[in-house]
Amino acid sequence: MLIALQSVGAQTKSSKESSNSDRPPTLSAEFQESGQLAYEATERLADYNDKPDISYEPRHLDAEKALSEAKRKAKTAEDKHASDVLENWLSGLDGQRLFLPSDGRLSNAATLAKAYGEKSKQAMAASSRETTAEINHILEESKKSMAGIAQGKPPAPRTPLGSTRALDYWEKAVFPCSVEASWYFGETLTKSGIEEAKQSKCAQDSKPK
Repeated sequence: MLIALQSVGAQTKSSKESSNSDRPPTLSAEFQESGQLAYEATERLADYNDKPDISYEPRHLDAEKALSEAKRKAKTAEDKHASDVLENWLSGLDGQRLFLPSDGRLSNAATLAKAYGEKSKQAMAASSRETTAEINHILEESKKSMAGIAQGKPPAPRTPLGSTRALDYWEKAVFPCSVEASWYFGETLTKSGIEEAKQSKCAQDSKPK
């Protein structure tokens, strides 16, 4: 639902060389291919995260199968960490469905823009969703205010959007994994996006020491 990224080829630098570079650590050739397929399957699933089960479940099964194959081929510490990132992203998408469709504020345009760049399609899509949520919120507040005025009450102050359990969950459980996964398998990130990926806590316990 939230993240739709473009695929790129395998990364080439070693862990030592890439620790201060714009490239993620090297993945084994065997895992890179299967991990890429798992990434793309999860990416497709994300686009259907707000759809009914009849649309979501087949894509979830595809992602699970692709992830299982990737984990089977993960040999190095970096491979296993990247597979954990993919697994946590998939798990995060499942958890996110628990909030739908009750809370539309699941996207954060500012955070996405910071990570990927103002012109990226995911940032623009998030901005559109956020704008829609804001408009709906304003309309709802206006209805309440008009109803109050009709009853002789003073206009109520507008309630800010603020944080929600759904947005908090997305920012902690889904967004970090999608950013780090895209660093390994997706589009080239901006400088701030790379920093997001390096500092990701998506699969922190499995990061190679």
